[in-house]
Amino acid sequence: MLIRTLIAATLALGLCVGASAQEGRELASGQPEPSLQDRVDALAQQIYRRYQHYPPALASQRAAAEKVLSVWNQIAPNGEEKASPENLDRMADWLDAAIRAVMPGGSGEFPAAPDFERRQPEAPRFEEPGEPAEVVPADKSSPSTGAGVVDPTATTSPVRDAAGPKTTSVVEPERSRLKVSDPVATINNPYVNDAEPTRARPETSVNPLRRSPRDAEPTPSQFAGPRATAKPVVPEPEAFGSDSNAPQRSKWSQHPSAAPLEWRDPFADDPSASPNPLRSGSRHETRRPEYRQSYRSRSSKVNLRQLSADIRGYNSALRSLQSAVMGLKQSDIAALAAAEEELNRLDERRQFLDLYRAGLTPAQQRVLPDSPSAEVVRELVRRKSEALSDHSSSSLRDERRAQQADWFDGF
Repeated sequence: MLIRTLIAATLALGLCVGASAQEGRELASGQPEPSLQDRVDALAQQIYRRYQHYPPALASQRAAAEKVLSVWNQIAPNGEEKASPENLDRMADWLDAAIRAVMPGGSGEFPAAPDFERRQPEAPRFEEPGEPAEVVPADKSSPSTGAGVVDPTATTSPVRDAAGPKTTSVVEPERSRLKVSDPVATINNPYVNDAEPTRARPETSVNPLRRSPRDAEPTPSQFAGPRATAKPVVPEPEAFGSDSNAPQRSKWSQHPSAAPLEWRDPFADDPSASPNPLRSGSRHETRRPEYRQSYRSRSSKVNLRQLSADIRGYNSALRSLQSAVMGLKQSDIAALAAAEEELNRLDERRQFLDLYRAGLTPAQQRVLPDSPSAEVVRELVRRKSEALSDHSSSSLRDERRAQQADWFDGF
């Protein structure tokens, strides 16, 4: 007897495990178990927060999530109410694992798609053909009923239709399905509505954002629950044919309490302002100067006679300086310094003449006289300077020796 009691208790406990799984989770967390729609919304938020700055990964994660949602729609077309407990648990576990994967610090890879249990579609249910209603004869003792009147208390069955039996099918509302086209179930940014905004109904209120909750139209969602969000109410777009040249306004000016900001050029009314080629649409092209052969012909404007005279004057001054340096005495320090200064001045003059030479044609350069090199004179000045320094040091030594000799003679 005790063994039978234990077996019966074990079977009863096994049957209650599936039914109490949902209640067990609620009791453990202290809060009601979130629905699948809540998990889908949370997954959409985590995907956007993690991959909002990397569009390729954002699109890939959305596609992977939408693929699993499409499989769920095929398995449970009638929503959570008609889905099996096993499929509900697998879908909930997969959504929880996906949320943990895309959260900060997660691996970023979705788990494998759940393997749902597929059931055979139920055969359509037909109504059993009923028998024709019986006509109860009128009771003579009852004055309120007459012949041919059907007793209202008599039970009647539906009359069979001549066209045949009627087929009845249970149609569940489409709001319980996970549709990717539904803005709530789509894996996208929950804070930014990228879908095309719907036109708002004409209202008499001045502020379209301050509406009574009872006036808002309910928006269908995938799962019936408190998280159903309504589509944003936006003002109607401007009518076709509006002035396209009108100054654009900031998007923040759509708020009723914001002052209208007109973005226009403050110098548009100024006739003296030069037009901006980039704003007017014209292109500003920069052309490189063309170096033609005719530019070389401009060198003929140089006075060759005057240039030849300057070169001959330079040559004469250089020869005179060379003769003067060669005739300097070793003790003439001032004359040597003046010669070095004159040599530097002649060097600058030679550089100026070489600029004219470079601009002439080869035929014109052959007409000009050649100039001797100034390096010869520079070498003479260097040697004279070295000899002067040696002579100065030797004379200084002789003078010191004479002073020392005079000092010893005094003792």
